[in-house]
Amino acid sequence: MKRIQCLQVAMEACATRQGTFIGPILTEIIGHPRLTPYRGGWCGNDVNPSVFDEKTQQTMYAYTERLGQALYEKGYRGYFEVDYLIDVNDNRFDVYLGELNPRVTGISAMTNMSAFCNRTIPLYLFHLLEFSDTDFDLDPADYNQQVKDFNHPAFGQLVFKHTGKALKIVTAIPATGVYKTEKGSLTFVRYADNPRELADDEIYILRILSEGDYLYKGADTVIVFANSQLQDAENQLTATAESLIACIEDAVRYRDLTDEEQQLTERYAKHASIKSSTDNE
Repeated sequence: MKRIQCLQVAMEACATRQGTFIGPILTEIIGHPRLTPYRGGWCGNDVNPSVFDEKTQQTMYAYTERLGQALYEKGYRGYFEVDYLIDVNDNRFDVYLGELNPRVTGISAMTNMSAFCNRTIPLYLFHLLEFSDTDFDLDPADYNQQVKDFNHPAFGQLVFKHTGKALKIVTAIPATGVYKTEKGSLTFVRYADNPRELADDEIYILRILSEGDYLYKGADTVIVFANSQLQDAENQLTATAESLIACIEDAVRYRDLTDEEQQLTERYAKHASIKSSTDNE
């Protein structure tokens, strides 16, 4: 990342006895200071494979299939995720491996609630089938080709972390559910436990913290899902994303700690060393 101008991509897949099933291409939103205090911190995704040409998409799917096969041969079965760095300097679109995560990840909700997975087979189902006694005969090559050929509608998520350094206490935070944004404010529409039935003018908020919780640097506060593109091909947030961020910043409120609360946190945040604990027994 330090040596190339790149777009970051995340793809999830599942290594099974039938082969490797692969989900849609997700671009990653990284390091935006209004979303995360960390320079290289992950803070969202777009289902947006169309920013890459056919050759680049094919390369990522081929690499992911080979990784899945290698994992299975080594004894690993089931769900995994791959990060790629795509060099966009001079439109080269060279594909580099970023990292491999053999687990369910922070993009699993995006993958399995994408329009493709809603209309066909959720990727995680292959993980369940692999670890069940159920026989299945599904062609991963056919599934993967369908994913690549599918016209993926815009769908993205923003992950909000507290960016301040000082410890705070949450005093107001949006409840989980469906909202509309009107004149820079959130209007609650209805409760829902997932973003599958969103209208184009609605967003879904998943609340992580509650009123009264401590808010520390890097703490996740809410995750916002929208049927919109949230970042462009130059790693810049779209106007929609900027508007959503402003709404959340206005809706999440917090206060300073009282002197008593500050004293308590300072007291209990200090961990006794192993030696001192042993000496006091």
